[in-house]
Amino acid sequence: MPAPVRAAHRYLSQRRQHLDYAGPRAAELCIGSGEIESGHRHVIQHRLKLAGSWWKEPNAEAMLGLRAARANNLWLRYWSIPQSALNRPPLPVAPH
Repeated sequence: MPAPVRAAHRYLSQRRQHLDYAGPRAAELCIGSGEIESGHRHVIQHRLKLAGSWWKEPNAEAMLGLRAARANNLWLRYWSIPQSALNRPPLPVAPH
């Protein structure tokens, strides 16, 4: 068996519990990635891929946190949590 095939087999074998499609379907849960891909396009790419824009990683992560909070109707809750309680660096402040 070629190395890439062995690697793929090993990867899938170690994640067998994640391949249970019957269980979630029986519970009427979504199993497709369409919603995730659509959310990625709407929430992430729309803001971060504006023409001419570029991002430092900490700033992009902060922006994604804001975009995700807004998309999930958690905007007010996001801002009510003290910055120190969040597991991320403080939001960057633009120079005046």
